[in-house]
Amino acid sequence: MRALIQQAKQFSGSVTSGQDTGGSTRCGTYAMKMDLTVNGSDIKATFLQEGRTERNFSAKADASGAFKTKTTTGGGAPMNVTGKVTPNEVAVRLDGYCIFNFKLTPKR
Repeated sequence: MRALIQQAKQFSGSVTSGQDTGGSTRCGTYAMKMDLTVNGSDIKATFLQEGRTERNFSAKADASGAFKTKTTTGGGAPMNVTGKVTPNEVAVRLDGYCIFNFKLTPKR
């Protein structure tokens, strides 16, 4: 498999609210930020909801840049992570008690 991004590249972004999945009626009030590093097909990220502890995930992207993994919330509930890497942007979706859709851009 050809590496997606030859040298480690850092991306970051934030969302100002989440979407309700039936798990919480307060999703619209939750803000979250994410920092993500892509090195070849390896993906490592940290994310932080305001007022909560930092969490993380790691994944491997396939040849198209798509990735899928799982992580847990601060309370231990499961959260699905899906996304796609391109050279100029990384799209990430966290789907658990709320849905958060990130468009991460390269760090400067």
